[in-house]
Amino acid sequence: MNSNLSFLFLCNQAALRAARRLNDYTLAVRVLAAVKHKVPSASLYATYLEHLNPTITELGIDTPEALA
Repeated sequence: MNSNLSFLFLCNQAALRAARRLNDYTLAVRVLAAVKHKVPSASLYATYLEHLNPTITELGIDTPEALA
């Protein structure tokens, strides 16, 4: 993963942790929805989810696809 994607990945991971720290599950799911909306391709979104999966699992967050 290049440095730009690594930075964005860390920012998104921090946003997910902050949302759960505030006990705002809806915001955590919206962060993931915003990532899906902003990435230019489905393969890049899949890469994000792959790298965020340990954090998503640890925090008990469902992806927008899992909720639909």
